[in-house]
Amino acid sequence: MKVCVLTHVYPRFKGDSMPPFIEFICENIQKQGVDVTVLAPYDISFNRQANDHRVKIVLYKYIYPLRLHLLGYSRTMWGDVRLRTIVYFLAPFMLFFEILAILRLYFKERFDIIHAHWLLPHGFVGAIVSRLLNIPLIITLHGSGVFLTKRNLIFREMGRFSVKTAKLVTSVTPEFENYLINNLGLSQARFRLIVNGVESLIFESIDKNLVDSIKNKFNIRDKDIIIISIGRLVYKKGFNYLIKAMKLVIDKYSNVKLIICGEGVLRKELELLTKELGISSYVIFTGSIAHNEVPIYLNICHIFVGSFIRDDKGNVDACPTVILEAMCSGKAVVSTPIGALPLVLEEGKGGIFVKERDEKGLAEAINFLIENPKLREKYGKINKLRVLKNFTWQETVNRYIEVYYEVLSKNR
Repeated sequence: MKVCVLTHVYPRFKGDSMPPFIEFICENIQKQGVDVTVLAPYDISFNRQANDHRVKIVLYKYIYPLRLHLLGYSRTMWGDVRLRTIVYFLAPFMLFFEILAILRLYFKERFDIIHAHWLLPHGFVGAIVSRLLNIPLIITLHGSGVFLTKRNLIFREMGRFSVKTAKLVTSVTPEFENYLINNLGLSQARFRLIVNGVESLIFESIDKNLVDSIKNKFNIRDKDIIIISIGRLVYKKGFNYLIKAMKLVIDKYSNVKLIICGEGVLRKELELLTKELGISSYVIFTGSIAHNEVPIYLNICHIFVGSFIRDDKGNVDACPTVILEAMCSGKAVVSTPIGALPLVLEEGKGGIFVKERDEKGLAEAINFLIENPKLREKYGKINKLRVLKNFTWQETVNRYIEVYYEVLSKNR
């Protein structure tokens, strides 16, 4: 079986902060004997070596000079709430040259399935090629593509065309199902829920010297209680509510520190908020961290917090992989119940759910776990076992392969 995977998010070099979940999916599918080709837009910083991947990676260029390749890789939207102005100029070129790239690949590879991640733009591109070549299309929803279809009529019709063309639509969260059925013409029979997984092995053996190095770098003492949150500094991550909650926590416990790992358009705004609240000495902004550093930071923390929200424009994370990573690290979790998280994290067994935009609720949940270290440890053990049993990439990949065979059997 040969599969062509369409994406605009893929680690570009060793130590890239780009979310690696598409890479984990593709690499693990390849391990199962499926021939995977990843098609992604060119980026000037892309520098993958032949020995660092199993799948075929093909980049397509869509504009000159090369420095104008500015789409994808988490740069297309400003703060994840609106498309950057330059997108409207570059997007037609990107769509056109992605279609050409798929056609060239097909006549070379003769792949059996197109697997498009994100409804827009790749679901739309995949739908055009699917109809031209009569190749079955599978679309996987991650969040922002669905969000874009709600912004204007053109995007909605592009989404409708894509959904109606796809043989199956998979989603990392159940909450997209009703919207697609009621607004984009999806039939329930063509919907499959496949939750993301985690690469568990990288959380097993942590280099103590690296842990100590980070502690020394940020002056973390053994007696400090460390709260960590990881993600791009955009509105839907809800970091402003977490920072406000930390003010309430610090008023009660002076040995608490918050570490925020990630970079984004809101960094200056969030740093200013910590100064206004008088807690800047308790909050550490690390900037972007490589994915292989995530287990090290999670090893340091006592509690992981995901303060995710539906932002003012309606965008929301579908299934933040970082929650699974925190669980796999054996950490107690405080989070909001967005997307697929209620399916992943067990309330009262591995963590605590707090309603969105509720800094007081976040503070109370954090304080409760600070005050109950044995319960924190119990939650962490439950979380780790739950992930290893139900949410490894192997489990996720098995579901995708089942979907591939289902589509091929119906397409004969």
